[in-house]
Amino acid sequence: MHADEAAPRIRLIGVVSVTRGDQVVEVSRSRQAAVLAVLALRTGEFVSREALLRAVWGDRAPESSVGNLHTYISGLRRALERGPRDRHVLRAEDGGYRLCVPAEHIDALEFRRLSGVANLAWSEGDATGCLTALDFADELWLGTPLPGAAGPFAEHERSRLERSRVEGRGLRVEALLGSGQPERAAAECVGLVREHPLDERLATLFGASLFRSGRVDDALAELVALRTRLRTELGVRPGPEAVRLHEEILASQEREAPGVQPRRPAQIPHRPWGFVGRSRELAELAQLTGRTGQAVVVTGHAGIGKTATAVEFAHRHRDAFPDGQTFLNLRGRTAEDVLDHQVRAFGIGARDLPAATKTAQLSAFLAERRALVLLDDVTDLAQVRQLVEGHGRSTVLLTSRYRFSGAAGLRRVPLTGLAPETARDLLCGAAPSVYGDPSLETVAARCGYVPLALRAASLRLGLDPGGFARTSCAGLVEELDDDTIGWDALAVDDDATSVLRGIEEVCRALSAQARELLVRLSEVPGEEFDWDRTRAVAELREANLLEPGAPGRGRVPVLVRGCVLGGVLRGGRRLPR
Repeated sequence: MHADEAAPRIRLIGVVSVTRGDQVVEVSRSRQAAVLAVLALRTGEFVSREALLRAVWGDRAPESSVGNLHTYISGLRRALERGPRDRHVLRAEDGGYRLCVPAEHIDALEFRRLSGVANLAWSEGDATGCLTALDFADELWLGTPLPGAAGPFAEHERSRLERSRVEGRGLRVEALLGSGQPERAAAECVGLVREHPLDERLATLFGASLFRSGRVDDALAELVALRTRLRTELGVRPGPEAVRLHEEILASQEREAPGVQPRRPAQIPHRPWGFVGRSRELAELAQLTGRTGQAVVVTGHAGIGKTATAVEFAHRHRDAFPDGQTFLNLRGRTAEDVLDHQVRAFGIGARDLPAATKTAQLSAFLAERRALVLLDDVTDLAQVRQLVEGHGRSTVLLTSRYRFSGAAGLRRVPLTGLAPETARDLLCGAAPSVYGDPSLETVAARCGYVPLALRAASLRLGLDPGGFARTSCAGLVEELDDDTIGWDALAVDDDATSVLRGIEEVCRALSAQARELLVRLSEVPGEEFDWDRTRAVAELREANLLEPGAPGRGRVPVLVRGCVLGGVLRGGRRLPR
């Protein structure tokens, strides 16, 4: 183990604590937490006793402060130094102290570093690098900085870190806009503007996100609300950025007023991270969409990679849709929401018309053009029926956990687990060091060759999100087989629980007969059975909770079986063995 890896880790965000190995010491006394904060945020530097007293007690430190400081230092030394090798972690020097802990072991300093990396990446035009750095910074943000720490230094640093956090969240919105993801940017802004209603930059970014998403009326309403808040609360007017955006939106409305002024939207999200395989399915999608337009659904159970496959297809074939590409996640959306999004995105002047008229105008518009309409996570065909039945020369591409077998004219591209060699490639994407490990195949099998679970396993094998040692393949298999850990072994970026939630949502909607059959079929690992024509089997097939095996036979997918037996219908989180 390297010396810096053996050093203690100090948390100042969400909690003030010292971690040595598996031992965590929380620093709950307000002044002692403040002393640790001063030394940690100046790690490697000499801090005089007088500077510490001023930082913690202010300019009028009581007489007892010197004795208290010695007491606090002694307590911190016990938490920081566990043996003879650690005697120099917290050094007493002539007239002061010096903390010797690597900066990367102090969460607040690492947060600042990652924020700087994100800003540099954005200044160089690298939106992806910016978002990646912000993602890592967000993992460190567990709550209020320096909670409970007292004194002027703690107050100043708390405000500084919180300001940096808000700036980073605003930068994320800018990067999402810069990478063609206005709807994600708008979603990021909702909570930000609610928390900081007088922050003009954030409100302007929110307006821009709404406008780029085709929500022109909402964008105008947000800018009007900003003007009202600034005038009422601060007595000022909006600055030049907000004014320019307002003028741009008004100009776009004037261009639309005489009639239809089509736009060519580019709303497809960023290409999926670590995408591998699916060559056959991508080729099938290309063949189905062809030149004449088609309605296609990419279907499969939760976590199988439906959205990633559809987005990858859209990027690879962007030139085949010169009249624009729209994207909308349909969770919680109505058919009217879908219709309004499309007419706004394509610039069709039909916002205030009845739904039937808007549908007719949109159908006529798409009939004459080659556009791609990507609708993600469709749960009810009624949400999209007007598009599926009226796409003309354009392509309507859906993703869904359901097959929609009764929909005439809707072609299906079903997804199952990845090929074993492709699954190994995905596992090695964030963990190249495990290539060739004899337990790698077992990890892939435990994950059911499902991309979302494989991605979570890859992060466990290759990254260090919690500040501890990386997990080995054999260690991860042992955790997955442990009834007390199971699914929690893959709880990185919430991927594993996302699979659980997705399968749970579908299972909860099943009839009692279908649920009972699913449990019964799941109790025999890997066994195939003859398809029959019962209503329960048809219901399970429709929800992608069964997959084809040998001709005329089927089976329960590995992860579905594991979720059913260990969690979804019985209350636990155990993976199958």
